[in-house]
Amino acid sequence: MPIQTTVLAALVVAVAAIAAVAGETPPRPEPRILLPTADQRAVTWRYTFAEPAAEWFKPDFNDSAWKEGAAGFGTQGTPNAVLGTVWNTPDVWLRTGTACRAPIPYDGADFIIAATFNRPS
Repeated sequence: MPIQTTVLAALVVAVAAIAAVAGETPPRPEPRILLPTADQRAVTWRYTFAEPAAEWFKPDFNDSAWKEGAAGFGTQGTPNAVLGTVWNTPDVWLRTGTACRAPIPYDGADFIIAATFNRPS
């Protein structure tokens, strides 16, 4: 971890500790979106409906044979869903990525995964 990240993390922890002692909640920093959801903007993902090789999730995996489609994945009529690519099979494997200019501290990071699952009755 670069030293400036360590110092910044220590400063954030110190401010949070002081605020906790004073009975105050420090303001949350502005969120930085790394991978937007389909309702924020059009996003392209690679996907396959066939089970891929065991190491499909690794960054250097060659997914060039996979299809490309817009997020979100699902079927017409799914309540509150943004439909970009039809997914009507039991399984789907999805890949996307982003490039970060600076290290991202995972402690305190929020991950939002939008998913709606409709099971046949």
